[in-house]
Amino acid sequence: LIINKPPGLAVHGGSGIHAGLIEIVRRHFPHAQNWELVHRLDRETSGLVMIAKKRSELRRLHQAFRDNQVHKEYWAVLIGQLDQDYHDVTAPLKKNQLAGGERVVRVDHRFGQSAQTVFEVQGRSKEHTWVLAKPVTGRTHQIRVHAQSLGCSILGDDRYADHKDNQKAKQ
Repeated sequence: LIINKPPGLAVHGGSGIHAGLIEIVRRHFPHAQNWELVHRLDRETSGLVMIAKKRSELRRLHQAFRDNQVHKEYWAVLIGQLDQDYHDVTAPLKKNQLAGGERVVRVDHRFGQSAQTVFEVQGRSKEHTWVLAKPVTGRTHQIRVHAQSLGCSILGDDRYADHKDNQKAKQ
């Protein structure tokens, strides 16, 4: 099953979220109690989410993700200008938990897990760059943190972009 998830909807409950996409699906379809998420998207990210209806299909699709047989592409508008039309970012990422319980991810060359994202510029304006982001690996907040590491956070990102830049864009 493939669902076009809107931004603002978590894919699963937890961390203060009572019900995410998978819980909603299970609640509305009584025969779906054993259906499982194949992968995840950040709550703020819109895009296609796959749900496996059989355990055998879940294993097959997980293997396809591990073997890089799944092609993933995301469009994003970045704040600022990238200096080149193509960037292959291979910065390792480490999850951190702040005192208030919020999880953030940072580039950490010593303790981070390997991560790779390719950014291809699709268009430019005076203050923004439209990119096609292709994550090769699938780490938490990967595209968002890799964009930030290039000096151009994703427009509208409340966690990794500068609040002033988001407010200016809204105006």
